[in-house]
Amino acid sequence: MCGRPWQRSRHSTFPRRHRRRRHHETAGDVTMKGEHRKIPVGVSRCLLGEAVRYDGRDRRNPYVTGCLDERFRWIPVCPEVEIGLGIPRPPIRIERREGVVRLVMPDGNLDLTERMTTYARNRVAELADAGIRGFLLKKRSPSCGLLGVDVHGGDRIDPTGTGFFAAALRSRFPNMPLAQEDTLDDPLLRETFILQVQIYDHFRKWREGKPTPKGLQRFHMAHRHLLRHTPRIDQALGRIATQGEVFPDLLDTYETMLMAALARPEGARKPGTSRTPPRSIERTDPTNFEPDPFESSETR
Repeated sequence: MCGRPWQRSRHSTFPRRHRRRRHHETAGDVTMKGEHRKIPVGVSRCLLGEAVRYDGRDRRNPYVTGCLDERFRWIPVCPEVEIGLGIPRPPIRIERREGVVRLVMPDGNLDLTERMTTYARNRVAELADAGIRGFLLKKRSPSCGLLGVDVHGGDRIDPTGTGFFAAALRSRFPNMPLAQEDTLDDPLLRETFILQVQIYDHFRKWREGKPTPKGLQRFHMAHRHLLRHTPRIDQALGRIATQGEVFPDLLDTYETMLMAALARPEGARKPGTSRTPPRSIERTDPTNFEPDPFESSETR
């Protein structure tokens, strides 16, 4: 289970007049036929159960192929296969040579750094065009590992590296939710990731339309209950939302602060707090995020 299903709440933060749905439009993540719109999210192919790892095996994750599959439209990626390495193949690793990290295949002394760097730059651009809203990565992978990747240097192994593809993702999408598959084992972190993806998707869709000052104010009021565990950030975002401007730098700042707040699980804000999915998630119903409140029209 991924936690409690999204539910409509009678305590919705939307004013009642904004809850009506236009029959010819889609509303949030639900189409006019009531079918859920799946959010595009990238995933390491091995987590889907595809046998693409160096040893010819997969690392199927039951959450990825189960309940998360009902919410997300997966965009599978395997950098090592996509740069032309076979299955199975000798393992690759990150090495520090003269102070510079390189991606190498020790068996054959093959340096793959330039090939992977070029691939990652182009693949990330394709993912941007696809409107990706998050990514689940294989932990400890020299290509996909987000953190804790071994970096070899002489007789020393430093387990603090980041995979080459993961680094490209983080550079191109600094605010997009990124997580490793072990995040899914913790109910609180799992639901936090889902929430981050949902809200990031809502904000990007609004921003990619015709954002207006009034729309930003409405967006903030609709989501501020999710920020109750970070009151200082809530206040700062509120000040941004009431400035009456929506120029790109201001929206960049708002997005960065919003996603930073959502990355801090509500249930983990104090020692001894119960690690259960935050109640605010239950109130975050994608079907309530309708086009009406965030339209570009200043007359609403």
